[in-house]
Amino acid sequence: MNDFDPSRIPGYATKKSYAHFDYRVAFKDVEARVCDADFIQRHAFLPLIANKLCHVRFWDGKKTLKTRGIAYASHLDHRIFQYYALQWGKLYDRRALETGIGGVAAAYRSGFHLTNYSVAADAIDAIRRQGDSLVITGDFTHFFDNLDHSYIRKAVRGFFNEGMLPPDHYQVLKNSIALLLLACWRFGEKERALLD
Repeated sequence: MNDFDPSRIPGYATKKSYAHFDYRVAFKDVEARVCDADFIQRHAFLPLIANKLCHVRFWDGKKTLKTRGIAYASHLDHRIFQYYALQWGKLYDRRALETGIGGVAAAYRSGFHLTNYSVAADAIDAIRRQGDSLVITGDFTHFFDNLDHSYIRKAVRGFFNEGMLPPDHYQVLKNSIALLLLACWRFGEKERALLD
């Protein structure tokens, strides 16, 4: 991944404002540690902090609240996950282009500078060119919560020679899955007051 420039990471010089067990850090402040494979192999990840986000929605003139759960990684762990996720994203994008499926999935792909609008416009243009079409839409409830973690491990291993993850990548992937399943601290009003 020697063609990867960490200074292009979104929010490279800014700090996230959420409360956690550690200090807020900008990527540029921890870049040397995050990019050090030996440090990552020995790093002890902190538990996630789980919270609920409430959004007001209006539907047919009625006000409703939509609540969704979210879990925050510690500030240093967030930067580690961000760095490795972007590396894996680049590997996926390269594989997708090599296998001819580069235009199939557009969501959660940062390397193509796509927006919901541009993807929707491309889909509408394709439907117009094709003529009669059947369009199926879907929204999967708790999609990421229900992904088979062994499938994720296998998919990420497939980006590397002989299906073997380098030790630092293994540490990040192992901890990202373990934290989601086992080390999540539920956050309430009392705890929020203590951390702010």
